[in-house]
Amino acid sequence: MSNTPHDALVKAILGRTEHAANALRALVPAALRDALDWSALRRENASYVSVDGGSRHSDLLFSVPLLEGTAAADSGAREVLIYVLFEHQSTPDPLMALRLFIYVGRLFEERVLRDGLSSAPLVIPIVLAHGERPWVEPLSLDELYDAPRELIDALGPLIPRLTYLLEDVTPLSDEQIRGRVASAVLRMTWSLLRDSRTTMADLEAYVVSLIELWNAASREDRPAFVSLFEYLVRVQEADPATVRRVIALLPDEAQEDIVSAYDRIRAEGQAEAEAKGKAEGKAEGKAEGKAEGHRITLSKLLQLKFGALSDDVRARVDAADDAALDLWTERVLFATTLEQLFAA
Repeated sequence: MSNTPHDALVKAILGRTEHAANALRALVPAALRDALDWSALRRENASYVSVDGGSRHSDLLFSVPLLEGTAAADSGAREVLIYVLFEHQSTPDPLMALRLFIYVGRLFEERVLRDGLSSAPLVIPIVLAHGERPWVEPLSLDELYDAPRELIDALGPLIPRLTYLLEDVTPLSDEQIRGRVASAVLRMTWSLLRDSRTTMADLEAYVVSLIELWNAASREDRPAFVSLFEYLVRVQEADPATVRRVIALLPDEAQEDIVSAYDRIRAEGQAEAEAKGKAEGKAEGKAEGKAEGHRITLSKLLQLKFGALSDDVRARVDAADDAALDLWTERVLFATTLEQLFAA
């Protein structure tokens, strides 16, 4: 699973059931929305789902029980699984329907076959996307089959036709976002994901939205507020002076948590930079040590073949790069003079 700022934000916001319930209610069809007990939504383990290591996306799996008294519940069904895949590639994945088909199959394997059940839960796949351009890829598996459309239609239910719901924030306007998600936290999450891939505004342009969000947030929403601020800082890579100026504009009660979050981000960045510097220094030292060993070996071979080496020859060997050292080491086998060995 990847650990980009985009993943971290989605997991921080939709990983909390109250925000996930609000978002999913807005995304699923009305018939399903009205049949589910959203107050009992649970986040489930989805670590066994992905087939590509999660290198380009992150995923969340939820279970929602059916409301008692509904036709679905009366039929004996227990719950619906909602699988949300967050896609943050610059280029949308044309095989997403196929990937989701495999993921859903793994869900069935894990939750039906291994448990020896005689029925399978409903699984609703949803893709939450933000890219550099709107999503135009196939939404259904049957669009990917390498066969004439007439034949696919004639085969009807004989072939899988998984279709997924798409929530692509890339083309949405502020008004459309307000119409799709009701809570202030989700509206700002959708806006930030959209803007991070398109026309990301300056950090200071979000101050008013941050203040409004803080004022609207309940005590339980304060962690979401901090997560949104962290995301802004990470994707903007704003200079410290700008961040401090923005923090100063926030309400006093918000500043303590925000300052702590920013100090942690800066400490993480410094630690990463130091670790990278050490790794690069170690690699450089290893390469230099290898080259020095090469020089020592070549000098010994030259002495064995040509006798004591002059200061000029030693200086030439000491200044040589890897390519020259390799060439001269090979020439030791057949060169009869140093001039022949060093010839261009």
